[in-house]
Amino acid sequence: MAERGEPAVGGSRAPRDGQRRLDFDDPTGLDLAGVSTLVLVSAGYAEDDRVVARHRAVLDAALRDGVGHVVYTSLTTAGDHLGFALAHRSTGAPSG
Repeated sequence: MAERGEPAVGGSRAPRDGQRRLDFDDPTGLDLAGVSTLVLVSAGYAEDDRVVARHRAVLDAALRDGVGHVVYTSLTTAGDHLGFALAHRSTGAPSG
């Protein structure tokens, strides 16, 4: 995105210069203020309950901080045929 001149800020547990610290295991430290579109890449490998909790923490922070759009990526297609896809299907499911 930077090469195209798009304003973007990355985030990581171990951020580099110009990035935000975003540790999905530390929900109180998630700061998405000023983010209009969040591109959320799956929280990685762990037990399903851990991945779901990580994703929920990020989505809760996005809602709290007024993020307008969330783009989530994990698997191609719905992943229904994959036993490890529960956390990814859960993240994309509407809540309420």
